[in-house]
Amino acid sequence: MVATGSTVIRLTDFGVQGADSKNIFYLREIVDADKLVEAIKAKKNGKAVIVGEGYIGLELSAAMKINNLDVSMVYPEPWCMPQLFTADIAAFYEGYNANKGIEIIEETTASGFNADANGEVKEVILKDGRVLEADMIVVGVGARPLTGLFKGQTDAFFKTSVPDAYAVGDVATFPVKM
Repeated sequence: MVATGSTVIRLTDFGVQGADSKNIFYLREIVDADKLVEAIKAKKNGKAVIVGEGYIGLELSAAMKINNLDVSMVYPEPWCMPQLFTADIAAFYEGYNANKGIEIIEETTASGFNADANGEVKEVILKDGRVLEADMIVVGVGARPLTGLFKGQTDAFFKTSVPDAYAVGDVATFPVKM
């Protein structure tokens, strides 16, 4: 069985200016969630920006709003979760979140961050030129499968080219006929 998992995609991977500032969070491990919970408690009534439109972004925007944070979601797509949702389905979720006070900012990305003298993030610079105040950022832009040890694809039953070896989870790919 091959199940090497994946690693979180970080904005530093793309050279985004200021992406290594304090109070920029990624969720992959339980320790990441613990740090985020502590930050939410410490930044009560503050401003949070979610970068990404997937499950993590949608769930965290609601959790942060419930915890009295002013929340904005930023993503490059014209609607949330376009790989899964039609425009109509996405409009329902975006409308629901907007009615709860979550600001939805579509079709732009975070191109940089400004920090204070202590290294804590204070602003998100958007590609479209807008600047958002922020006490904390959560980035949920995806994960990268850990495939460095392997090449190729599995078959339709997840069998690899190695006899009696199967790949499962994030690392597995297989042919899909559309």
